Amino acid sequence: MINNRNFWGDGKINTGSIIIGAVVMVVAFVLLLSLAQLTYKLLTFIAAPLLIAAAIIDHKVILGYVNWVIGIGKRNIILGIVVAVLSLVLYPLTISILFGRAFLTWRF
Repeated sequence: MINNRNFWGDGKINTGSIIIGAVVMVVAFVLLLSLAQLTYKLLTFIAAPLLIAAAIIDHKVILGYVNWVIGIGKRNIILGIVVAVLSLVLYPLTISILFGRAFLTWRF
């Protein structure tokens, strides 16, 4: 026996499911933004110790990043300014990435 029922319920729209889906989507989005904000605040709090640890582990990573930003500025001054400003504004992310690179390249 073949079941010829339509996936969408024979063209009828269930508005209750649409509303519930939209509410769940908004709640999930708010939770994800709250998690991102909490993570950023935590990284802001531990940025200075991470920078010191990255400098102790491998200072060449930090110097390489600074030279990379300067190199971008020499090729394209506007892009160099944008990268430098974003590095300063988003310093917790920049420092955590630099610490991660220093830690991953660290030899015991």
